[in-house]
Amino acid sequence: MDYVLRTFGLTKAYKKKNVLENVNINVRKGDIYGFIGRNGAGKTTLIKLVSGIAAPTGGSIELFGSNDLNLQRKRIGTIIEYPSVYPNLSARQNLEVYRRLYGIPDVNAIDRILDAVGLGDVGKKPAKAFSLGMKQRLGIAAALLGNPDFLLLDEPTNGLDPEGITEIRDLLTRLNTENNITMLISSHILGELSKIATCYGIIKDGQLMEEITAEELSVRCKRCLKITVDDTAKTASILENALHTQNYDILPENVVRIFDFLDDAGRVNSELVKNGVNVKSLTAAGADLEEYFIEKMGGFKK
Repeated sequence: MDYVLRTFGLTKAYKKKNVLENVNINVRKGDIYGFIGRNGAGKTTLIKLVSGIAAPTGGSIELFGSNDLNLQRKRIGTIIEYPSVYPNLSARQNLEVYRRLYGIPDVNAIDRILDAVGLGDVGKKPAKAFSLGMKQRLGIAAALLGNPDFLLLDEPTNGLDPEGITEIRDLLTRLNTENNITMLISSHILGELSKIATCYGIIKDGQLMEEITAEELSVRCKRCLKITVDDTAKTASILENALHTQNYDILPENVVRIFDFLDDAGRVNSELVKNGVNVKSLTAAGADLEEYFIEKMGGFKK
């Protein structure tokens, strides 16, 4: 498996207090990695360490399978917190400043990137007259100037209205699918992030609590009836022959999850008991995305 980013025991301390502690993160090539955590959890700090803005106290970072970070950082683009723009310059003039700063020889890259982020038709309009969404797109354009393989985006939809959020979401999806750009996106807007993320890392108080793929998360959040019985084999037979469903699975400790009959738990219980199954417990289970993260964060608030 190809990894764009891996960290090993990554730690960062400020004034002898760890803001990141022993973080092992794994971002695969092609991922849109949703990085979730409350304010102060360590999301921005990790992005600063990976991009080279800050130095770690302990641990190590691997980019594109290499420890030569100075070389590999040329393949990443970064927006941390708010994009830096020159308010009196146009979008094109802003990118020209960055092109020269980065030493990028391709002068045609500017027009190509402005078109890619939807700013090709803003003309000489100064950036100070841009909406916040336009400024975010200009920041992403600046991050794209070096033709990166990996984007690190810190709260790219923060403060945007619903239309602006949709525009940025669609842009990022397009960059991922059409340009094959891997992304790590920190965000607290879980509903929007869930529409594009392929995997997640959950961080709390500087510690990585869990990494989980979107598919695994979908399974864990799926609504079901969770039943503890004395005989799972008999329960399976009753579900298939009496209740005519195969939409269930069997877990350890005699637990069966049924994904049908969510509004008719009494019928399931009655059918099992009638056929000699001892039902020890029957509860509705599953959670939506935000509920799952809130539980993991121990009271995480948006």
